[in-house]
Amino acid sequence: MSLSQTPAAFSRSLETFKRRLSSQEIETFELATLRDLRFAVADIQQEQAQRRGYRNLNKMKPLVDFL
Repeated sequence: MSLSQTPAAFSRSLETFKRRLSSQEIETFELATLRDLRFAVADIQQEQAQRRGYRNLNKMKPLVDFL
């Protein structure tokens, strides 16, 4: 996928994701910031590492950086 197609593909994926959310979830996400997302990913990584269920969420870093 070329760089010029990335925003369109992301927009389509985001709209598909949003259609699956409840009204309450949409309100929650509207208040979330990129900083909130980064902290949530870090918390999940720490929790999984402690349970030895770590799944290398660093793979999500490019997505978070893109957002």
